[in-house]
Amino acid sequence: MENKRMITTVYVCSPYRLEREMDEEKKRKWEADVKTARMACRMLAKLGYMPLAPQLYFSRFISTLDDMELVDYKTLAQEWLMQADEMWLIGNVMTEEMAKDVSVARSRNIPVRYLGLTEPGNLLEVVTSDMSVWRVIPG
Repeated sequence: MENKRMITTVYVCSPYRLEREMDEEKKRKWEADVKTARMACRMLAKLGYMPLAPQLYFSRFISTLDDMELVDYKTLAQEWLMQADEMWLIGNVMTEEMAKDVSVARSRNIPVRYLGLTEPGNLLEVVTSDMSVWRVIPG
């Protein structure tokens, strides 16, 4: 008996940079990045997708500030990426880590979609409107 998923899994790739010492500006930016990822996941779930956002989930119990634990975080995040049906890039910034994830996705023939958002609330409007706004990242 074949075990098939009935829901599309989407690896949510978005900026997430937690640093040991953050000034107020860096802290505001990090909080905005977390808010964007959370909103994207919420909207994806409402649209019937299963969002996989390691930056939100694994950071709950793995410290990305600890070099040893960061290895665990990256290992688990890569495993989720390998299980994803698609990758969606959320936001208007491409970090070095995001670029690495895109490279892995391409090597595994996982479709990569880019959705630049200035406001996370725009995700629902964009996804449910004309899909021509989507840009598939060429491999």
